[in-house]
Amino acid sequence: MFSDPQSVTIATVAKSLPRVSSGDFSGQFRASDGAYTLSVKHTSGKRERSVVRLDTRKIGANPLDPTKNLPYTASVYVVLDSPPQTAGFTSAELEDLIEGLVDYLTDPTIVKFVGKES
Repeated sequence: MFSDPQSVTIATVAKSLPRVSSGDFSGQFRASDGAYTLSVKHTSGKRERSVVRLDTRKIGANPLDPTKNLPYTASVYVVLDSPPQTAGFTSAELEDLIEGLVDYLTDPTIVKFVGKES
């Protein structure tokens, strides 16, 4: 089980996310102001999937009517999709795969990704 609270750093500012719900294979953590939510969920069947997701929400200007505000949301998540843990890959191999992707996501790569380059 993930510790409570979780911490996520956004633009050099650490956000404390206390646990707001948990299940057998899931947990959710949310900032006190509701601006950030971190979710962790695992499912299994023919394939096993583990998802960690960070959502954010804010109120911003309506581009069509600047006198009114609208709610906006954005999400980023990582999905580990694999055969059942006993088949094909070791935990260490799956950890290496995740670390490879995380290491790949450096500032220059993220800038290109958000800029829709491929």
